[in-house]
Amino acid sequence: MEQLLQYIWKHKFFSQENLTTTDGRKVHVLETGVQNTNAGPDFLNARIEINGVLWAGNIEIHEMASAWYSHHHDKDKAYNNVILHVVGKANMDVATEEGNRIPQLVLSMPEHIVENYQTLLVEDRYPPCHRVVPHIPTLIVNNWIRALETERLNQKATHIAQNATRLNNDWEKTYFVALARSFGFGINGDTFEDWAETIPLNIAAHHQDDLFQIEALFLGQAGLLDDENTHEISLPEWTEHSVADLKKEYNYLRYKFSLTPIKPHLWKYLRLRPQNFPHLRILQLANLYVAEKTTLSRLIGCKTIAEMRNLLRPSPDETMHLSDESVNLLLINTALPMIFAYGKHKGKDTLCEKALDMLLLLKSEDNHIVRMWEEVGLKAHNAFESQALIQLKKEYCDKRRCLHCRIGYEYLKAKYIERTK
Repeated sequence: MEQLLQYIWKHKFFSQENLTTTDGRKVHVLETGVQNTNAGPDFLNARIEINGVLWAGNIEIHEMASAWYSHHHDKDKAYNNVILHVVGKANMDVATEEGNRIPQLVLSMPEHIVENYQTLLVEDRYPPCHRVVPHIPTLIVNNWIRALETERLNQKATHIAQNATRLNNDWEKTYFVALARSFGFGINGDTFEDWAETIPLNIAAHHQDDLFQIEALFLGQAGLLDDENTHEISLPEWTEHSVADLKKEYNYLRYKFSLTPIKPHLWKYLRLRPQNFPHLRILQLANLYVAEKTTLSRLIGCKTIAEMRNLLRPSPDETMHLSDESVNLLLINTALPMIFAYGKHKGKDTLCEKALDMLLLLKSEDNHIVRMWEEVGLKAHNAFESQALIQLKKEYCDKRRCLHCRIGYEYLKAKYIERTK
């Protein structure tokens, strides 16, 4: 309950009437301070009055006063500037490392907030806040949606930047790896990423005008041209080459460039539709690569959604099919986050804004998370909003971070919630 106590203090969900320290001095809270997410006191730069005397400093909050000592704050100089110890129960007096006794305030938690919080923690139906969602003002919801999508894009951008650092700041390679991961469409995402990192793009570039060699290189590095695995490959009609020819060519490239393929057992086939089999997705990537459609510079140069869609289609040939839904997912999960991340890396706000604007133009995803939110009153009208709702579930609902959620805030402060529905 300590987190809830901090929450109540932060949002001033308490009455200022009859606030007194444990030794009877009147307390008036002017500013609760800024919550500290790093080491040190819980709230910094607070301002309070004790018996009319103004105090400025930090606030520490514990459910039990004795936690001051179990957490060793009495031996930490960082806590010498604590001006008030806010507790749920004052079971002992506390003092700083300098030996100064700290005023303590027992903060009563409003019953309706405690009840609402406990309900959120044990609610069976998902999401736990479903009872209040339809009643939240549109302005609050819209502001939270914007914040969530910006948070999600920043989270993705951080991951992409970390990958770029790991890949020696080679952003072209970073994009190729990210694009390959998306071609795994979930179940094979990790393996596609591992595979893409083994592709020597500097070597592949010298063979980019030869689809046969690129197909051999890509399939071979996936471990799919090993003797025991070639039986799993059924080449589509749009590939003019035989497995035997591809294997022969890969063995030549493997010897020439000392290549090491990934282990073929990493690929997953269970419950995959045939069009999602790894070797077919790899062949599509080979076609994209030969057509010079996997370069970051071309992606950034696209001015419209239509141009981006065309860039991510392996071929206009309908037999090499990538559905509109799949292309949209590539745009949402790879292309636009990459533009946003590269814009942050280069300090180009126009690229970041471009990514955000294009998400508004794409239709909403259709998955169980988006449908769940629609059932309780939050409908996504575009990809910007559907991504925000995915972020809301994964980073807040799943982790029970209701105290950090704006919808959770509305739920907690509600004095009456119909619980029989």
